[in-house]
Amino acid sequence: MATTNLPALGCYLAVFCWTREWVLVLCAAALAYYRNAMAVFVILGACCCAVVAKALKRILRQERPPGTDGCRQRKSYGMPSSHSASVIYFATLLSVLLADAFGTYVSVATAALAATGVAAALYRVKGGHHTVAQVAAGGCLGWAFALAWWACRRPVLLRIEAVAAWAICAASR
Repeated sequence: MATTNLPALGCYLAVFCWTREWVLVLCAAALAYYRNAMAVFVILGACCCAVVAKALKRILRQERPPGTDGCRQRKSYGMPSSHSASVIYFATLLSVLLADAFGTYVSVATAALAATGVAAALYRVKGGHHTVAQVAAGGCLGWAFALAWWACRRPVLLRIEAVAAWAICAASR
C-alpha cells in the first residue's frame, strides 16, 4: 500500500478525479447565479474549445498511453488533451476577466487559477490518461483559445444578447 508524505496534496489531487463533474456544477451555478451574457459567453467558449480539441484528436489520431487507465481503456485518442484544454481555457479566461474587471490587483487569484489549471492538467499524466506532450498541447490550445475568444468578446456578446432578447420576446407572446 503506497502512502504519501503530503496527505493534503493527495486530497487536493484527488479532486481532479472528478474534473468533468466539477466543471459542470460550477458552470451551472455560474449560469444560475449571474444570468447574464458574460456567463453564457464564458461557458460557450469552453464548449467551443472542447469541440476544437475533440476535432484535433480525430485529425491527429495519436494514441493514449497503453493500458495505464485504472478504470477502463479509453477508446478515444489522446492528442491534445481536451481536459487540459478546457481547464487551462477556464483558468486563462477567468484570469483575463478578473484583470479586466479589477486591474492588476488580482495577481494572487490569477496565480491560484494558473496553479489549479496546471495541476489538473498534470493529473491527467499522473493518472495515465495522457502523455506530457498531449497535456502540453491541450494546455497550449486552451490558453490560445481563451485569448482568441476574449479578443472576439464584443461581437459574440452582442449576438448572445440578441438571441436572449428574441427568446424573451417569443416567450412573452
